[in-house]
Amino acid sequence: MENILFLILDSCRFDTFKEANPGNFLRVGTLHKVYSPGCWTLATIPTYVHGVPPLGYPEPVIRRYIWGWDSIRDEKVFWAFLTPNPLMLYYANFFHNWDLVKGTEYPLHAGAKEIFRDVRKIMKRKRKFAIFTLLMETHAPMFDGKRHYKKQSREEQWNGQVAAIKYVDSLFGQLWKFIPDGTKIVITSDHGELMGERNEDGNEMWGHDPRNAYLDFHVKLFEIPYIEGWKDDEG
Repeated sequence: MENILFLILDSCRFDTFKEANPGNFLRVGTLHKVYSPGCWTLATIPTYVHGVPPLGYPEPVIRRYIWGWDSIRDEKVFWAFLTPNPLMLYYANFFHNWDLVKGTEYPLHAGAKEIFRDVRKIMKRKRKFAIFTLLMETHAPMFDGKRHYKKQSREEQWNGQVAAIKYVDSLFGQLWKFIPDGTKIVITSDHGELMGERNEDGNEMWGHDPRNAYLDFHVKLFEIPYIEGWKDDEG
């Protein structure tokens, strides 16, 4: 099994990601529009960590990419899940046989810098690794390294997520040189986000929580970015 670095940007829409044009992420591979298996985190992360790709996964790639990484119980691989997301930490039993689950020490909506610091520490190990990170900067209230964007308007939310993507991308650029050659890298999201789109009754919809009575299953809840590639000796 090769090394795996799996970066999940919480609530990140495909269209905001495309507008952000994050150069460091894009050096990994081609950007694809895919569809998340759920519209909220708890419905999506368990599928990813057990090797199920997003819907609409690029056909030429799926035939060669089986996601068949070794059993999570394989002692040769260091398995880690890093996030400040309280929902996933509450359901940490999903990762009961992993080597490391960490999150409460990270700032809730601004933890990518600290998470990437810990990613570097894990990468220094000689054993192989499978590192999954769920990053919260792109989750409302979005954080761009300097300020949070609270829900005031569609423009505020949109600009906030674009800025947050660019910020995390800059941190990934700093991490890049520490990623070992031969590491498989996946960059995606767990679901999208509604930013004032209207439901069938004409009411504005915000967020992504399916428990909200007013929230219809809109396509923007599911359209997410997907990039897959390798860190090689030319990168």
